[in-house]
Amino acid sequence: YALFAFDATWALVRALQQLCASKKYISSSCLPFVGSSFCYDRRFIHSQSLLDVVSRTEFLGVSGPIKFSVNVTDRITGLYYTAKNVQPSSNGLNFVSILEYAHPHDWRIPTKENVIIWPGNTLTPPTGRAILNGVNLRIGLRESAPFTIVQQVIDESGQSTIQYSGFVPDLINILQSKMGFIPIMKLVPSNQTYNEFVQGVSNGVYDIAIGDVTVTAARREFVDFSNAIFDNSLRIITRKTTRTSTDLYCNLCWYFDVYNRETR
Repeated sequence: YALFAFDATWALVRALQQLCASKKYISSSCLPFVGSSFCYDRRFIHSQSLLDVVSRTEFLGVSGPIKFSVNVTDRITGLYYTAKNVQPSSNGLNFVSILEYAHPHDWRIPTKENVIIWPGNTLTPPTGRAILNGVNLRIGLRESAPFTIVQQVIDESGQSTIQYSGFVPDLINILQSKMGFIPIMKLVPSNQTYNEFVQGVSNGVYDIAIGDVTVTAARREFVDFSNAIFDNSLRIITRKTTRTSTDLYCNLCWYFDVYNRETR
């Protein structure tokens, strides 16, 4: 929480600076208080003016963009990411910002545009990397709710087609819109094991496979796994019992009583 505490303090400092710099308070003290010397009994006279200044305060803090509104009690947005390029310098390494993201906008080039130094200390972007735009991608799917749900749908002409829904098809649609590949979804047989499902990628049956597959050391020997795309956890279910209160003092008394009897 240190970054948020810093930005909260800096927002207050900037607001006080603007308040005291206004013409309204130049001839008098801009920080008058009323009440006793005890801090909790004191009241800042210009509190409403300070809140008005805070609502107009806007800057890029260490935790993200800082911006407020008179209708909410919290900052309007807090999502901020930056992509930095590692560049050699006389002092070692510099981390130069080349892209910035701030909600609700998309990625953009910083106001001060910086040059990207590519591997090999060159300004020329590397070539030969794989591009999936327009490429047919065979994707292995395994029926398993809620990840992949398979339904037989009959259209107006009476033809039966397979329709996919669930978490995995939605993910494929998002990736397709971002990367431009052509998905060819292949549903594995229901009697196929998970090991055979994974081996289908290694054997070239599928280009990739998406499903509720466990990452094991044996499977890592012949395929690679992406980062996790779905967080899950398992629980043990037990019967709910009535909670009983425990008197720690009585337990200690019982313990010392037993101890004294055994040591007699």
